[in-house]
Amino acid sequence: MSSDSRPGRLQLFGLALLAGVLMIAASLMNRVSEPGPALRVALAILPVLPLAALAWAIMRAIASLDELQRRIQLDAMSAVFVGGIFVAVIYGQLQHAHVGLPDLNWAYFYPVQLVLWAIGYLIASRRYQ
Repeated sequence: MSSDSRPGRLQLFGLALLAGVLMIAASLMNRVSEPGPALRVALAILPVLPLAALAWAIMRAIASLDELQRRIQLDAMSAVFVGGIFVAVIYGQLQHAHVGLPDLNWAYFYPVQLVLWAIGYLIASRRYQ
C-alpha cells in the first residue's frame, strides 16, 4: 500500500481480479473433481476472502476522499442500487414470461453492478465538471 495507507487502484484491481480468478477456479474444481461436501463449502467460501479485503479497501479509499469525490461516489452507487433493482426485476419478469432466459447464478450480478457503477460514475463526474 502507499505511504499514507490508502489502498491504491492497483491493489483494488488486484483484489477484484484475485476474487474473480478464485471464483472461476473453485467452480472448475467443483465440476471436474466432484469433491466432498466439506471441500465444496471451502471452495465456495474461498473467493469471499479477497472480496472482503476488497470491500475493506474500498471503504478506506472512500473515507479518504474529499467531499466532491464522495458526492460523485454516492451518486454512482445510487445508480448501482436503482439500476441493479431494475436489471433484477426485468430479468425476473422475462424469466416468468418464459422467453427462454436461463436461470442465472447470483454471482453474475457482480459484473452488472460494476458496469452500472462505471456508468453512474461517468455521469456523476461529468455533472460536477
